[in-house]
Amino acid sequence: MDTEDKEILRILTDSTNSEILTALTDAPRGLSVTELAEQLVSGEETELKQTIISLHHNYLPRLDEACLPYAENAIERGVDLHAGTKNRDAREASSGR
Repeated sequence: MDTEDKEILRILTDSTNSEILTALTDAPRGLSVTELAEQLVSGEETELKQTIISLHHNYLPRLDEACLPYAENAIERGVDLHAGTKNRDAREASSGR
């Protein structure tokens, strides 16, 4: 197993990433980062703000970098996982954009 495969496996086995992917795939439409955060936390204002920051700066960019199919599906439905990522050009080329 190469390094990239290990990283994808690590991402998939992370419980928070699993919750994120479930929320994104179960949503009937694209979710904003705030809407996604609201689904992941209990509702406490401080926790919500911290979750939004973590999603934007940590979890969503890693999912996007891994080019996971669920993340791709979410992007196609309007979720901007992260502005300006390394794999965006590859995604756009493969989807014909």
